[in-house]
Amino acid sequence: MNALKIRDNIYWVGALDPEMRIFDLVFKTDHGSTYNSYLIKDEKVALIDTVKGAFTTEFISRIKSQVDLKDIDYIITSHTEPDHSGALPELLKYAINAKIIVSKAGRYLLKNILNMPIDLTTTDECPEIDLGTYRLKFFPAPYLHWPDTVFTYLNEEKILFTCDAFGAHYCDERMFDDLVGDFDPHFHYYYDSIMRPFKPYILKTIEKIENLDIDIIAAAHGPIIRKNPWKYVESYRSWSQRQTDEKKNILILYVSIYNSTKKMAEAIAEGILKKGVSVKKIEVNETDPQFVRDAIERADGIIVGSPTIVGDVPKPVWDALSLLSTVKSEIKLGAAFGSYGWSGEAAKMIEDRLSGLHIKLHKPSLRVKLIPEDKTLQECREFGKEFAIALEQK
Repeated sequence: MNALKIRDNIYWVGALDPEMRIFDLVFKTDHGSTYNSYLIKDEKVALIDTVKGAFTTEFISRIKSQVDLKDIDYIITSHTEPDHSGALPELLKYAINAKIIVSKAGRYLLKNILNMPIDLTTTDECPEIDLGTYRLKFFPAPYLHWPDTVFTYLNEEKILFTCDAFGAHYCDERMFDDLVGDFDPHFHYYYDSIMRPFKPYILKTIEKIENLDIDIIAAAHGPIIRKNPWKYVESYRSWSQRQTDEKKNILILYVSIYNSTKKMAEAIAEGILKKGVSVKKIEVNETDPQFVRDAIERADGIIVGSPTIVGDVPKPVWDALSLLSTVKSEIKLGAAFGSYGWSGEAAKMIEDRLSGLHIKLHKPSLRVKLIPEDKTLQECREFGKEFAIALEQK
């Protein structure tokens, strides 16, 4: 694929990766992805981002089809992660006159990624660049999704280069959103997988750009958005606004082999309800992870129950706990419970995981050997009541 013209003197020079099926070890990419880099030709030449290292040769070839590499004046590194900066070391062998622009956080990160002597200019030191006809203005966008991210706005063409924000893992050589068809499910999945934990930062960044005149959003992955760019900005805004409830919400996540832990979960929930606090029970091995993640995000307190299997927590519970770090959690209090046969390590392991996520533990976990009797179930109800009271007091 050749360099792709976006506007006069503005080109996509990135790379296509249609065969990629997983990103960052955990995110499925059934439609591959792209590594988008953008070249702006003016009296001075600017390049916005590079590509993953494996695609360096074709990337450099695309740039050379438009300019001599030694004529590149600026390389803007919007975000230093190697899928955006991987080709930079090789490019710098030829782009000998280029000044590298990064955010303040990006300067530290890029030096540790490249591990080579390099002169860098920060966007604090250089908030705008005059290319001749065009001016580029930088907008810090920290934690979308690394602390180093910066947006670049080309006022004369009304183009906002957003790096990972407003992107999608979706590969189609036609590249423009109005040509590739409906990629909205991939756009939403990308937000959920990468951006969702950073909702407050998303909202702050949208405030910075909402008065800009934007015709095109040029992200680092997926289609270039030119049909209705504000639709995608508003989707981010909507998804990032926290839905609040009048009542506190307690989430009980659990698995159960022979219904013993399930009975405990039901009794704990009864105790919570008696104190007038909302509670949701989810048996995680029977529930879509997306539903679990949504419930985690709305919860103020969490209680996790599990049996012990061969001295460990069963995988569905670990998987559910892993979702806690993928959202902007408001959880203030946590606890663990479970039935066990002879060792009972699972509840303590859950406590350790919750503590590691900076969730305050209500009290020591509630453990029951084998099948809970009526007296034990009453203890579970009291456990639920006490948890609800403690959460209300926070």
